[in-house]
Amino acid sequence: MALSLILLVVLFAPSGSAQMDEATCLSIDKSVLVYGTPSDECRELLEDLATACGEFITCALNNSKPMCLCEACLHEYEVLNETHSNILENSSGKSSPRCKDLLFRGDGVGVVKNSYDFAVSLWERARCRLCNNSEVVNEFYQRLQRTLHCWEKNGENYAALCNNCCNAYRNLSAHYERMHQPPCADIRIHMLYTKQQWMYKYNCSNEPKKDLTVVVAIAGGFVTSIVLFYGGVYLYGYIEEKKEKRIYTGIRGCLEIHTHAHRCA
Repeated sequence: MALSLILLVVLFAPSGSAQMDEATCLSIDKSVLVYGTPSDECRELLEDLATACGEFITCALNNSKPMCLCEACLHEYEVLNETHSNILENSSGKSSPRCKDLLFRGDGVGVVKNSYDFAVSLWERARCRLCNNSEVVNEFYQRLQRTLHCWEKNGENYAALCNNCCNAYRNLSAHYERMHQPPCADIRIHMLYTKQQWMYKYNCSNEPKKDLTVVVAIAGGFVTSIVLFYGGVYLYGYIEEKKEKRIYTGIRGCLEIHTHAHRCA
């Protein structure tokens, strides 16, 4: 009987885990985690970096199609670097670890460092440092604008577009080839799409297309001139031949008269 009562108490007694509220990572008291909890100043710097990373990534995504990352997101990238520099330069005091040591190390994953490095890698892979507001870059966009304006002006008349916009496209292509290769992603992608449309959508080449009417007229004029030339040569020869026969006949007649006159004498 005593053993049975003990078993009942063990089986039906509320467990310690059931009596406690459910605990999660967000609900535990982090104040006891001295090394893992940043000071208020470091927390503020971390929030600034998180905001800067988020705004840069958002800008990069929103300006990826069509590609305009380097120009559109320059401000966000500068703010990101500034907040990162603030963390590196900050010190929480002699008794506490510096913010950079606390935020960039110690979590086993490198969340802060890897997040920042990923944002920087996007900028570097796009070679955005080559997309500054130099005269070469400005000249490229001016020539690109003239080319696109010409396309819009000629509309769906692709034959006229190829002929009228050829010089604008050739000038754009020549300027692109003179730039630092490969250029930043903005310019590289813009030139790639422009070239694809020029060649495959409009079926244009780098030389102006001749108008078919002009070609036919020139060919017809050339053939006509040949016919007239040889016809004229034949007619001239025929006339000269007749003239020579008449002259020959006249001379022969004169000789016969002269011979006859001598015989009579």
